[in-house]
Order: sequence, then structure tokens, then C-alpha cells
Amino acid sequence: MWCAGIIIVVFFLIFLPVFSALFLGLNVPKPLKKTASFADIESFISFINDSITAREVNFSTPVFSEILLTSSAFVIFILLYIKFLTNFEPANILKKVAQLLCFCLFYIVYCFIFQRVMDFSSKLVNWYHVNKRDLPWRNTANAYYIWLSEIILQQTRVAQGMPYYLAFVNAFPKVESLANASEDKVLKMWQGLGYYSRARNLHFTAKDIANNHKGKFPKDYQKILKLKGVGTYTAAAITSFAFGMPYAVVDGNVIRVLSRIFGVETPFDTTIGKKQFQELAQELLIKEDASTYNQAIMEFGAMQCRPKSPDCSICTMQDFCEAYNKNRITELPVKSKKIKVKKRFLHFLMIENEKGVYLGKRKSGIWTGLYEFPFLEFNSNVIEKQVLESDEWLQLFTDKSLKIESVSESFTHILSHQKIHAQFWRIKVKGVVFENHELVPKNNLVKYPVSRLTEKYFETIELV
Repeated sequence: MWCAGIIIVVFFLIFLPVFSALFLGLNVPKPLKKTASFADIESFISFINDSITAREVNFSTPVFSEILLTSSAFVIFILLYIKFLTNFEPANILKKVAQLLCFCLFYIVYCFIFQRVMDFSSKLVNWYHVNKRDLPWRNTANAYYIWLSEIILQQTRVAQGMPYYLAFVNAFPKVESLANASEDKVLKMWQGLGYYSRARNLHFTAKDIANNHKGKFPKDYQKILKLKGVGTYTAAAITSFAFGMPYAVVDGNVIRVLSRIFGVETPFDTTIGKKQFQELAQELLIKEDASTYNQAIMEFGAMQCRPKSPDCSICTMQDFCEAYNKNRITELPVKSKKIKVKKRFLHFLMIENEKGVYLGKRKSGIWTGLYEFPFLEFNSNVIEKQVLESDEWLQLFTDKSLKIESVSESFTHILSHQKIHAQFWRIKVKGVVFENHELVPKNNLVKYPVSRLTEKYFETIELV
């Protein structure tokens, strides 16, 4: 019997670490542990049947190795158990075998229940290696280029952001060159991307890094988080992509994937929701390869688990996706606040005299730092006659000799919180002076950074 005792001790020294690595080391998220509880035996049997008939079991090499080792250790244990803990009496052997078969059955059921949980991250990475796009910022560990790409891609699709990224890298190959550029040049290159505060913060942070960090990005998450325009997502992206640090990214794509697959119903735009998604993402992160995992889950959200009409028929996560199996794709993720969109009615005045056109640099608002014409704003949509009879118009042009050359069609420009309806008036007038505006030669207007709305108007006229 002492031999049996030694063998059992040795076995547990081998088995327990492997078992722990398999079932504890894979960071099984708390929301998914709840899936192991069933209201009745029918739902339990249905769950097991779904698992057995799943289309594929695509274990990654590390997970497969752990399962193989655990299974091998388990078989050895069975053999040793029968050999050393029985007296080779038929009745005794049958009793032990029956007990072991029951334990085996429990073990197999347990594996099937948690197979889907354990395999999420590895399936995600496997999908990524097959389906990922070849994007330039994925082929570098340069923190400056990665930061540049992340700022550009905030609220921007890859197809739209790509030419801007390439243009910025070409114009400013190092953070010092971006820091030394004028704000007007940075904003002009950013023109058309929208959310211009990103460009202003980009320029400010470039100066900060060049002057206070010797032109190098700090390698500390908290220090990166203190940079202007950098939030938790961007800090996690830079630290994981550039430095391989184990910080999980959480953006709109990640939230959508986690919410649908794990059935998370907490509104993502609440304090509790933000914390829950961040914790879940961190638990699922493959810490040894955070860069690949983070790229994978964002790519999966962008290409497969799309906001509208995703093709779930080809999804590798289909067998354990809560939203798919419960027909809740359109319901998740949940957002508590609906953005209130304000309607604005603007009439821009392209006022020209013999010296040029009046153009002013905005000092506040969504277009801070950009140049635009003087404008009149009304509370509702008004016709041209109402504009000409308005107090605002009369205050500007009473007793002035003017000629209205043209009035543009109505332009609609949609922003996150505003819907702008605008018209542009071309006016020749003498004796009018606008404070905080300068006279710019008409053929130089295209050199100034302007909003996409003004740019669209420029495309309809000749600036010569």
C-alpha cells in the first residue's frame, strides 16, 4: 500500500497543476460561469447536445496540449487506482470501475460545458490569423505610428482613415516633426476627418512628448494615460501593440463582441457598464500575447460581428454566442442614453471686396482652429426673403452698397450632436469691416484649413 500512496502523491503533484492551468489559468469570465447553472434537466441536456453537435472544436495548440496532458494523467490515474487500490477481487473491481465510470462521465460533461468558455480567446486569435487585414500600423512596434493610427481611427472607418495615416507618416515621420509643424498645417492635413479636437490634441501631445519625454513615448500605462487626448482605450492599445503589455482594449467593436457573445445586458455607456466590460475584457485577454488578442477582438468586431446585419451563418463563435442563440443580435449591446441631435440653420456670407474675401479663425466650438466665413444663424429654416429682412442682415448691411451674386443650394452636414442646414451667399460689398476676420485672396482660400461643410461648398465654385 505504501507504493500506492507514493504513486498517488506523485500523481497529484502532476495532475493538480495541469488541472489548474486548464480550468483556472484560462481566465474563465464570471458572466460565463453562470451558464453552468440550469433551471431544469431539459435545459441541461439541450446544452450538452448543442455542445456535442457543434460544428467545430478548434482548440489552439496550448489549450489542446493542456487537455491532452490532463486526459493522459486521468487515464494513468484510473489504471493505478484499479491496480493498487483493489485486492483484485471481481466484486471489488466492478465496484471501483463503476465509481470511476461515474466520475469519468462527470468529467466529460464538465469539459463540454466549459469547452466553449475556454476556447473563446483561442478561437478568436485563430480567426484573426486567417481573416486579418494587412494594415500598415500592424507591421510596426513604433509607438508614435501606433498612437497616430489610433487617434486617426477614433470615430473613423479604416478605409477613410488610411490615406490620412499615410499622409501624416509621410509628412511627419517622427514625433518631433509633428511637434514643429504649425497648427494650421496639422488642421489642413486633418481636413475632412472631423472631430477636430483630435487634431489639436495630437499636435499638443506631440509637443509634450518632444519637449518633456525626449521625443520618446513613455512605456508606462499611467504615464501614457496622462497624455492629452489619450483615454483608457488608446493607452491600452499603445502599451499592448508597442510594448506587449497586458492591457485589454475596450472600444465600440470590443463592446459589441463581448455583449453579444456573453449576453451582457448592462448598458455600456453607464459607469457600471464601463467597469463590467473592462473587467470582462481583461479577464479574457491572452496576457502572453496581448497585442495579437487585442487586434483580433477589434478586427472581429469590425469585420464579422458588425453593428448591422452581421453574417452569423459563417461566424466561428456561433455555437456559444448568447445573442445568436437567443435571437438578440439587434438588441445587444444596450445603450442607455440616446444622443439628442440639435438642428442648426446657418447662412454663411462669402463677402468679397477688391482686396479679397473675409475669413476668420474660430476660437471656440466644434470647429475651433478652423477658418470660416461670417455667418448668420436662425432658429428655423428660413427662405431668402426672410434672411434679407432679418434684423441680423439689416444690422450688417444697412446703407451699404452690395450685390448678391449667388445663393447656394442647401447643404446638410451631420455631426454626432448636430444636424446643420447651411447655405452660402456670395456677396460683393464695400465699406463693411468684420472684426477677427482677415481679407484673403480668393485663390488662396483652399490653403486654409476649413470644415468639411465649407470644403463641400468650395467644390461647387471656381476659386480663381
